[in-house]
Amino acid sequence: MNKRLLQLSFKATGCTDVGGRKNNEDAYLIDESAGLFVVCDGLGGCDKGEVASRFAVDEIRRVIDLLSVTDEDTLSTLDHDFPTSQSQITSETQLEAAILSINYQLWQENTKTIGDIRSDNPVAMKLAQKKMMGTTMVSLFFQGNRAYVTSIGDSRVYRIVKDSVQQLTHDHSWVEERVREGVLTEEEAKVHAKRHMVTRTLGGKPSVAVDIESLQVYPGDRFLLCSDGLSNVVDEAGLVECATQIDLTHACRELIRLAKDNDARDNITAVLVEVAGECEVDVVEDNLPPRPDDTLI
Repeated sequence: MNKRLLQLSFKATGCTDVGGRKNNEDAYLIDESAGLFVVCDGLGGCDKGEVASRFAVDEIRRVIDLLSVTDEDTLSTLDHDFPTSQSQITSETQLEAAILSINYQLWQENTKTIGDIRSDNPVAMKLAQKKMMGTTMVSLFFQGNRAYVTSIGDSRVYRIVKDSVQQLTHDHSWVEERVREGVLTEEEAKVHAKRHMVTRTLGGKPSVAVDIESLQVYPGDRFLLCSDGLSNVVDEAGLVECATQIDLTHACRELIRLAKDNDARDNITAVLVEVAGECEVDVVEDNLPPRPDDTLI
């Protein structure tokens, strides 16, 4: 038997620019059919930053797809603490499982890079660390009328409604932590020598804490995912001025242009997502009785 459900529809576009760097270590994902949008910023000090960011956006889509459609036998074969039954899978567990898997795989590659280098050999260790892979990640995942926002590092997600902007993520950076502690002011943080030091990344440790927030969304809402190459040089007034323009592609290009006009010295990436409205979709029901632990609403 089929039934009709309301599902959000989206319009989205993305832009990236090398900015003041020699190569672009940012990567982004737009998957409107899955309601999944991602921005990653490969660590600037690593030779393989672009490898890490590209791997992360490809892998999160692969794992989200698997967790969305596979049977329990397939789920049980996935590694690193994936949910092993469909009853355990929620939007939060999908995202967390995917991100933890990405982190663990990157960390495993990094341990191979370091190998048997002795910690008391600082020169060799420093050379090895330059070959390690790491990346930040922010993601936006829509399910029903809710959006699930995840964050690791200092890339950001903003919600833009009319002429207002709301930052939905907290930077995992040395200066942001000092600001929250009251040690630094926001103005001091902008010019501090450690302002680019990220305290949480994918690939740095065998496990990582994933910030996950959820919020209700409405048709007309816009969301901006961006790397710090944009947020470091464009203030909230500039974000609103560019991101609220009617045409999404033009708005995205204007964000990149403004960042470059403001002397951006890093890679610049922006993904704009607009909740276009609701549409009805067919859902095929299997007519099987609910499991004993199912709750009917």
